[in-house]
Amino acid sequence: MIKKQFADIISLMNKNDNFCQGASQQMTNGFYRIFEALKLIVAELDEKGTKKSVVASLTTLLERNDNMCQGAPQQCANGSYRIAELLEHLIDLLDADKKYASEVKAILNLMNRNNSYCQGAPQQTANGSYRIVELLEILVKLVAPSKSTSVASYISAMNRNNNLCQGAPQQSANGTDTAFHIVQDIVKSLDAGGKYTVKLASIATLKNRNNGFCQGADQQSGNNLYRTMETIQVLGDIFHDRSQARIDLYWKEHADKYNELIAEKKENQDKIKEIKNQANAINANEDIAKLEQEKNVLIDRRNMFGAEELRAYAAAVKNCEVELAQIGFFKFSLRKEAQARVDGAKAAYANKIMEVENVKNGIQLEINGVDGKISNLNAEVQRKKKAVLSGCRPYEARIKAIDEELTKKR
Repeated sequence: MIKKQFADIISLMNKNDNFCQGASQQMTNGFYRIFEALKLIVAELDEKGTKKSVVASLTTLLERNDNMCQGAPQQCANGSYRIAELLEHLIDLLDADKKYASEVKAILNLMNRNNSYCQGAPQQTANGSYRIVELLEILVKLVAPSKSTSVASYISAMNRNNNLCQGAPQQSANGTDTAFHIVQDIVKSLDAGGKYTVKLASIATLKNRNNGFCQGADQQSGNNLYRTMETIQVLGDIFHDRSQARIDLYWKEHADKYNELIAEKKENQDKIKEIKNQANAINANEDIAKLEQEKNVLIDRRNMFGAEELRAYAAAVKNCEVELAQIGFFKFSLRKEAQARVDGAKAAYANKIMEVENVKNGIQLEINGVDGKISNLNAEVQRKKKAVLSGCRPYEARIKAIDEELTKKR
C-alpha cells in the first residue's frame, strides 16, 4: 500500500507543477508533498498509533495556515515549519532511549526563536530549511550512522555557504540542497542490497542538470525539493520491499493456510463468475427488437410523409415566380396579378408545410411512445440484473477479507 501512496504523492506533485506560476509555487508544492510523504513514513513506523493524533494536529495546522497564507512565499514557510515539526515526531519514534530528545527540542526552540526575528516569509523559509537539515542529521545518527561523517561534511559546507549567501532565497536553496544530499545518504544506507542505486543516481543527475538551467535561488530550491521528494519515494519502495519480504516469509512458513485461502478465494471468484453469467443472460432482446422494428417503420413514415405534395407546392411557387419574371417591368396590371399568384402559391405552400408538420409531430409522439416502452424494458432488465448481482456481495466481501489477510503487515 505504501508504495502506491508514495506514487500518488509524486503524481500529485507533477500534476500541480503544471499549474505552478513561478518558482515559489513550485517550492510550496515540494514542501507540501514532502510533508505528506513524511506522514506516511510516520504512519508506517508508528505501529501502536502513538503519533496518530499529533500528526493529525500538524496536518490541521498546515491546512489552517495555508488558508490564511497570502501567496506562495508564506505557504513555503508554512510547509518548511510543519516538516521540521513532523521530523521531531519521526525522530521520537526511532529514538527509543530518547537520547536525542533534548537536542531535537533545542532545534525546534531555535526555529521558533528565529521566527520572531524573521522579516518576511523568505527568511522564515530559510529558517525552516536550516532546521530541517539539523533534524535530518539526528535522523542519520539513528538510522544511517555510517553516513554521519559525510553528513557532517554537508553541514559544514552549508554553514560555509551561508556566509556567502546574499539574502534569504539563497539560504533556502543552500538548506534544501543540503537536505537533499542527507536524504539521499539515508536512503542509500537503507538500500542495503543496492537495488535502487541506479534510480538514486538518476535523481541526483537530474537535480544537477536542472540546477544548471535554474535562473535564481527559488528555482534551485524548487528543484532540490522535487528531487528530495523523488528520493523519499524510493524510501517508500524500500519500506514496501521489506514489508513484502516479511509477508512472503510468513506465508512460506504457513503454506497450508496460504493454499487454503487461495483455494477459498478461487471458489468465491467462481461463484461470482456464475452469478455474473446469470445476470448477463437476462435480457429483453426479442421484445426490444420488435419495438425497434415498429419504431423504424414510424420513422420512415414520418420522414416520407407529405414529401411529394410539398414538392408539388414548391414547384407551383417556382412556376409563379418564373411567370412574374417574364412580365415586362411597365406592365403593372399584369405584374400585380402575377405577384398575387406568387403570394397565393407561397401561402398555400406555407399552409401545406404546417399541415405536414402537424402530422409528422403526431407520428413523432408515436415514436416517443415506442422509445418509452424500450426504455422501460431496459430499466426492467437492469433492475433484474442488479437483483441477481447483489448475490455477489457476500463472496466479494470474503475475497476482500482474504486479500487483506494475505497482504497485511507481518
